[in-house]
Amino acid sequence: MPISKQSFSVVNIVLAILVGLFGIAVALMALNRGVWIDEIITITFGKPGTSPSELLRLLITQEVHPILHFGMVYLLQAIGMTDVALLRSINLLGLPLVIFAVAYGIRHKSINLSQALIVWVLFASSPIFFEYFAELRCYFLLYAASIATSVLWYVQMRYIESGQKVSGTMILIWAACLAIFVNLHYFATILGGMLTAALLMRLAIRRLWSQVLVIGSISLAAAAPALILGGLQINQTQHPNTSWIDTSPIESIKMAVRMLEDAAAMNLAAVASAVVMCLFILEDRRKWIELRTAVILLGVVAVFLVALVFGNAIRPLMEYRYLIAGAGSVTFAVAILAASSGAPVWLLAASSAIALLLQAQTLRSIHLSIDERGWLPSARAVAQLKSECPTTKIFAYPIYPSSGNDIAIWQKINSVYYGYYAKRFHFTYEDLQPGATIVASGPCPSVIWIANPPISSFDKNADAEQILSEIHISKIGVAELKRYDSRIVIVVHE
Repeated sequence: MPISKQSFSVVNIVLAILVGLFGIAVALMALNRGVWIDEIITITFGKPGTSPSELLRLLITQEVHPILHFGMVYLLQAIGMTDVALLRSINLLGLPLVIFAVAYGIRHKSINLSQALIVWVLFASSPIFFEYFAELRCYFLLYAASIATSVLWYVQMRYIESGQKVSGTMILIWAACLAIFVNLHYFATILGGMLTAALLMRLAIRRLWSQVLVIGSISLAAAAPALILGGLQINQTQHPNTSWIDTSPIESIKMAVRMLEDAAAMNLAAVASAVVMCLFILEDRRKWIELRTAVILLGVVAVFLVALVFGNAIRPLMEYRYLIAGAGSVTFAVAILAASSGAPVWLLAASSAIALLLQAQTLRSIHLSIDERGWLPSARAVAQLKSECPTTKIFAYPIYPSSGNDIAIWQKINSVYYGYYAKRFHFTYEDLQPGATIVASGPCPSVIWIANPPISSFDKNADAEQILSEIHISKIGVAELKRYDSRIVIVVHE
């Protein structure tokens, strides 16, 4: 007896729930992994005791991102949530954001249940999910907000195409989601503006001028914080946090392609089906009418990527993870194409099964690359030296900023960065300044912990004497050099 569509629906729902739960469980396992410099900057800017005006000053002079994520971390630390794992758990807010959006799409009959479940499966099994959930930066929330914004944009577009009036409630919900999206990242500000422009063009074609004015005004208000802060940041003629990005237009194209490949890599069944459905569109005009809004969404993302590539040729600003702003739109459009009417009933079950298998593989080799690089191994080595000889003195050599940076804020960054690992491994240290002289403390050595080594350290033949000379530190005794990726530990013995 053949399996009915209703039975398949139950199976699909169960499998989609399993994909979500498995994905969340795998991601939560990484919340206690090591930190990296951008996370430390986020924590430092919002440290307890920092005034709102000081936070704003730091964002204007030291950052190239909007205020929303920094503001959320600031508020959490203000109420006593200072543990890194707890702060990272802010990313859990992305889950109800996506769930609400797809439920809203179903309620308004703009997407069907299969499309909603495909969105969830793609989201919960994406490489973006596993890479950025356990990171105290905006990128996971950016991905979730990109999906949610695309869903709400799609609902309004479908309403307009069917000749229905977009309600005030729908406009307010759109504005709230757009405000979250565009104030997380400036690439999202650009894409959010393009989606709004497409929406307004559709309204203008139908001569719905009053709605053009209302939606245009409220969308502009939603983006106002990002636009104002971005304008203030642009006035910083030599912004310190963009000088390290140096990407050619060709590399920009390559990064965009790699991002799309990664977003699709774990959901090959859905992507293959989307390609097939695109071929059906070419043969059947009725399919085009049903799916043209999803194709328009992909078109807006394509224009967005092309604009970034050409913009990058003028001023290099492209970074691989910034493209996450468009990844959610691609995820949603693929789901719409893959689970449109006429799609195979087994498609979602197959996609979910593949996602579960790949999640299991991810669990086996969970990505903790931050723990495999420099900071953690060097901190662990320092702690080991301290445990072997309790009177060992530990000196931390600060990270010094490049010209144009705020030295005061970098002093705070140093204390947070070194302090995080010192607290984790239960040892204390002293700050080390240029010109100091280090001696061994009796039978126990003195340890110099260098998180940001000088240029000479990248020469594999450089010894401890050369490195100490470059950072203007003297020593009395014998210096032994230990390397941990790009971090340095120098042990001074009698």
